[in-house]
Amino acid sequence: MKTAAMAAAVLAFGVGNYAVPADRLEDFFPRTRALLARPAAGHPWPVPGLEGWLFFRGDLEAGRSAEPSTDVALERISFAAEQLRSAGIHLLVVPIPCKWAIYPDRLFKDYTVPAERLDPWLGKSVLRLRERSVDVLDLTGAMLRARRRGVSDLWIPADSHNSPAGYELIADAVAERLRPRLKQKGVATTVPAKLVRGTLRWYGDLNFYADRNESFDAKRTDPAKWREIRGNFVSNFQPQAEAGILFVGDSNNAHRDTRPPGAWGVGPFVGAKLGAPVAFRVSTASAGLSMRDLFVDLRQSGQESRRPKIVVWVFASRALQLGDGQFPRLPTLQAPHAHHTGHEQGPDDEIESCRQVQEWAHDPHDDGVGQAHRDDAPMDSRPGSERITVEADDHHHDGQ
Repeated sequence: MKTAAMAAAVLAFGVGNYAVPADRLEDFFPRTRALLARPAAGHPWPVPGLEGWLFFRGDLEAGRSAEPSTDVALERISFAAEQLRSAGIHLLVVPIPCKWAIYPDRLFKDYTVPAERLDPWLGKSVLRLRERSVDVLDLTGAMLRARRRGVSDLWIPADSHNSPAGYELIADAVAERLRPRLKQKGVATTVPAKLVRGTLRWYGDLNFYADRNESFDAKRTDPAKWREIRGNFVSNFQPQAEAGILFVGDSNNAHRDTRPPGAWGVGPFVGAKLGAPVAFRVSTASAGLSMRDLFVDLRQSGQESRRPKIVVWVFASRALQLGDGQFPRLPTLQAPHAHHTGHEQGPDDEIESCRQVQEWAHDPHDDGVGQAHRDDAPMDSRPGSERITVEADDHHHDGQ
């Protein structure tokens, strides 16, 4: 333990609640860099933590420094917000914090639940987006407060994605931010849906890569690799292709439909809590490809009645550190024309670069295990990493 004087010292990154205790921050980044420098025993993506927890190397690479590494992502997100605003569409940006920033105590044994954020680069990125009039959520503080209240695991221990409890926490923040805008934007709502309490057994995408030399049948027989996950689910969830609220982003934006007891993910929970239909565009390769697809469609379509009223952009926060590798240039939303060339929509080589970013930056569901899903494709239809069994409880919770 360092001296009280050192523990009381603070490095002020940005302003407001983005101050980080110097002893923990100065200690964390060198330890992270040292951890990443060790040769991987197997597949490079899973980084072992404590008690069976695994962390995605791409997240740890994004957290090598306290500073944002590039402004490219912020510029392109700002451009997207401005263009959508000009079309009468509101954009809410939802970068999901890295797993290690919420669970450093599952990565290094002498850490506890952080009192302050360990991801000041994300806090500074949020501030810069807000300075550019972008509506963006910063979820690190809410997740750390939930941990201190004793909320169960917000991530699946051996997966790069959140648990049902984690996605519901994110959805609560999204729903609270969107609720005042629903009437303003003319989004039709009904009575909020009921959530059903349930349990599922989950293997985890990082387990899949850690055990890549084993057959999946062999992995399935090891009970230690399976985790029982309890949480709320949305029963009878059905995405709507032309809903007023559209979710875009990487696989963190996808919905997982495990029936029974039901669906889970940011979109299903938001739809249930607001009583509003939702739609999806998902690309597991990039945070920005699904947004680019949306822009191309909006540019080519003249039917304003089919446009979403609100777009929620959900992605892993590590994407903010990658720039071109995750956020391709977007076309302007000009008046629709009969034909647009590839040049007008943005250079194809840049789009290709989004699919061929550094290996550690890829989504773990890519590389033959995952696939792009749009609209009504549930994530549990992909092959490979997440084979589940489900048992439903009788206890119900109100969606509010």
